[in-house]
Amino acid sequence: MELPSFSDLRKTFDFMSEQRYNGVPGVLKVESETPAPVIGITAMTHGNEPSGLAAIWYYIRNHRLQRLLDAAKKGSVIFSVNNIPAAQDYFRLPHSASPIQKEKCRSQEVNMNRLPEDILQRQSDGRREIQRALELCKKVFAELDGGLDIHSVRAESQPMIVEVKGAGMDAARRFPINVALSNMIPVQMGHPLSAFYGGLQRAVPVVGIEAGQHERRDSRRYAIQCTRLFLQELGIIPRQGMEKPDSVQGYITEYRVAKGVIPPKSGEFHMSKDFGMFEPVDPETILLKQADGDGVIRAGMQGCVFMSRPMSVPLPSTEEACFLSEPARQVARASLGKSQVE
Repeated sequence: MELPSFSDLRKTFDFMSEQRYNGVPGVLKVESETPAPVIGITAMTHGNEPSGLAAIWYYIRNHRLQRLLDAAKKGSVIFSVNNIPAAQDYFRLPHSASPIQKEKCRSQEVNMNRLPEDILQRQSDGRREIQRALELCKKVFAELDGGLDIHSVRAESQPMIVEVKGAGMDAARRFPINVALSNMIPVQMGHPLSAFYGGLQRAVPVVGIEAGQHERRDSRRYAIQCTRLFLQELGIIPRQGMEKPDSVQGYITEYRVAKGVIPPKSGEFHMSKDFGMFEPVDPETILLKQADGDGVIRAGMQGCVFMSRPMSVPLPSTEEACFLSEPARQVARASLGKSQVE
């Protein structure tokens, strides 16, 4: 598969920054002769996660998506770079920038994956990400009939499918990914922007992926492959004439998210160590330690820890330091998401 270089991703970001849809920058709509259904493919909800740009690069290159839509004669795709200011900060960094410098470009004022449920009533909230989310939700995402939100992670990791809402997990069954996170949205602080795709109360098929480590070429490949399979599954692009179906295992490892670990507001806390992705823990495992005191936070359960912050970074009390899941279980890929479909 043809993959973009990092320079290609930067150029794609510059191109998308100049696009407008309904007056909203960073958004491009590609239509067939029958515009419905409308599917969103979104990138850089966090400004330091460029892999989603690979899917945009691949499908706008040589009018590839337009030709596929013309063949299918059905549907439209909206591409969106969700957090333009934070992404601009990221792309302004020198090549030699440290991981901590890049991590600071995740957002400017508000994590767009931790939005308040009443965001549509927050017109007077002047914070950059709130205003950006408002214009996207009202002028772009309200018309979506489904969506794929592409993320990546700071640590080396297998790619993951992340349940969001509707039949999104069902539409992701053919993804060449062998790990799935369920129950993330009810557990985490606030709502991800993707929960508002199609409207908060409308259960359109929406799913997220963590494509792998932020800047790895493999993450770009997963972003492109999963976009293709998602659009195929929803009938937007034809399966005929495409690559052979991806070889996937019949079972998938599911981690059902049990809780997020939030540092106390009093005292500075750090992770007790650098935990591996899905490292097993027991009830007595110390997750967080107080920097200037004896305070500790234990796991309190048997399961796995994932998406933990680096030990060297002080932990804000406004966001989870890590998440805990129930022990991993193997589920049939064909049944993925069946219990979540409304």
